[in-house]
Amino acid sequence: MSGIGPRVLTASVLVRTDGLADALKECSQEVTGVQALFRMGQRQSNINFHLETSDGRRRTATLVIPSALPPPVVGRALVVMLHGAGGSTANVLASTHWERLAERENFVVVCPNGTPCDESKSESFFRNPQTWNDGKGFSMSSGDRSAEAKGVDDVGFLAALILRVSTLTAIDPRQVFIAGHSNGAAMASRFGASRPDLVAAVGVMAGPNFFAGSESFSSPVALISFSGEKDPIVPLAGGLAGPRRQQFETRAQRQNAEGWARANGLPTGTTMMRDDKDVAVERWGPSDEGLEVRWIVVKNHGHAWAGGESRLPGFLIGPASDALDATVTMWEFFKAHPKHPTWSTTHQQALAIMTRAVTADEGGHYEAALELYQAGAELMLGAIKGAPEARKPEMRERATQCLDRAERIKQERELRRAAPRFGSPFPYADGCERS
Repeated sequence: MSGIGPRVLTASVLVRTDGLADALKECSQEVTGVQALFRMGQRQSNINFHLETSDGRRRTATLVIPSALPPPVVGRALVVMLHGAGGSTANVLASTHWERLAERENFVVVCPNGTPCDESKSESFFRNPQTWNDGKGFSMSSGDRSAEAKGVDDVGFLAALILRVSTLTAIDPRQVFIAGHSNGAAMASRFGASRPDLVAAVGVMAGPNFFAGSESFSSPVALISFSGEKDPIVPLAGGLAGPRRQQFETRAQRQNAEGWARANGLPTGTTMMRDDKDVAVERWGPSDEGLEVRWIVVKNHGHAWAGGESRLPGFLIGPASDALDATVTMWEFFKAHPKHPTWSTTHQQALAIMTRAVTADEGGHYEAALELYQAGAELMLGAIKGAPEARKPEMRERATQCLDRAERIKQERELRRAAPRFGSPFPYADGCERS
């Protein structure tokens, strides 16, 4: 095992990580994994990229990577932000300010685009709106040309997107969060309920969430939900909503949070954390592990993203309140609710770190690779304790490979330090620290 180098380790680690190797092979974005991991610029990077989905569509997204280097060993948190019907990556970044907060707090944001009515043309809010297949059965903006009517697999797309982002920059799998506004909020709820294994918490604003909580989640997912007291599109009390010719029936907004709490196994009793002239905050939980659901009513507020910027007139979406910034409030909630560690989540985190170690090693960043190999092996050995017996041999092998490669890097570094300053036989010396 001691002779195994990074190329062999690449095959042994990547091929078995649920399609990660295929994602790397098919990657067609404008920046490579090494560039994203070790970008030396001093400014935030916005990366536009695309991926081909299983239903044959070419989907696009914008990735926001903060300028702070290097990323933490365990990776940064990831927020997936979904625009509303008719929206786009550009306007959701402009209206919610996630980009600005990501730079300040050192986390990653990815904003994907939904599917336009006419997929052969550019999106347009009124003429060619983009929507999400949120599962509610209809679309107010797009009718029979909506993502739902066309059966777009947005759950599959978002799962693939999270995987793709993890190949571009270091992501902590325990801190993957999904947020959305309006139609995007409903989609965020659907994804969180469909893939609780991938998401630690969901944040929604003004979402027509039809989640009933009739089934328990296989893995707990926290929720923070915002409702405008005077939202004409998604009424607080439920009932008919939308324009006269396209009205639809909605449930009372509190029922959405209540159903989510039920699916997480939280008690039915709640606590009012705050209730004043500006906001009301109701909470289910927390559980012994800290899991909770919060429902926030922003008073004298309509359908817009609270604390953000909207180009739509008040007579369409209702009044706007500046009493609360939904982006900041949501992020504070996300930070407090990472995925509770299990052998599976720890195993996933270890694989992500090992993948970064290989990328660093192959790119000549040996000191970074050394730290990552050691951290990945430590996590993998910790995950073995609770893993099924059938998985333990493979996990031990991966940990051993990482430790062996880390030991070789240390030995070669010491040889380089002991060698004459010039004429060294070690061609990779520039990747290691000099004494």
